[in-house]
Amino acid sequence: MLPLGWFKPKRVVEVFVESPVKIRLTEILERGSDYERLAHKMVA
Repeated sequence: MLPLGWFKPKRVVEVFVESPVKIRLTEILERGSDYERLAHKMVA
């Protein structure tokens, strides 16, 4: 989930799990009043 308005097709963002990981946003799965639930793929 990200704040509303962050989704841009093919945008790459860095997230922190145990270490930094880059993901590519692929599609919006759900949109709420202040969030977007997004599908993603790992970037090598």
